[in-house]
Order: sequence, then structure tokens, then C-alpha cells
Amino acid sequence: MLLELHRPGEALHYIEESLEDSIKSRNTYTHLGGLALLCYASHLLNDHKRALSALQKYFDLSGKVCMTVKFSALWMLIFWAMEEGTFSHVDGMSL
Repeated sequence: MLLELHRPGEALHYIEESLEDSIKSRNTYTHLGGLALLCYASHLLNDHKRALSALQKYFDLSGKVCMTVKFSALWMLIFWAMEEGTFSHVDGMSL
């Protein structure tokens, strides 16, 4: 919700907290969702290194457990940012 209100700085606290809880509880689906949200929130905060790191961790975990999180709107925003050049291009990913 905070991301939709364009308040990524505030959202980051809750995303990080959720990620920690998902790791402790071994909830892979929540962990993947948290990484996706961390990627987007970091992008909005212009923390490109962290955004790419979260995206890579998402891909690594997703491949390891053969699971994805379907945040279609979120991924579209990230792919659109790649097309606009505001998010680093990642090989194999585009609109």
C-alpha cells in the first residue's frame, strides 16, 4: 500500500521486516514476494545496486525452489523502467 502511495522509504521498513520473518519461518512464497517488493522500492529510492541485488536474489531463490510470485503489475513497472533506462537492463528481461 505504501508503495502505491509513493512512499517507498516508509514501505522499506515493513518490507525488510517481512523479509526477516519470511526467512525465519522458511516461508518461501513470502520471501519471494518480499524480494520483489524490495527490488521495486529500492528502484524508487534510486538505490540501483540494492534493486539489482534483490532482483538477482529473487531469480536465484525462484530457480532453486521452482516457484514464482505473480506480481504482474510490479514486474511490468520494473520492465518499463528498464525500457526507459531508469533501471539497469538485465539480459533476458524486457517487455
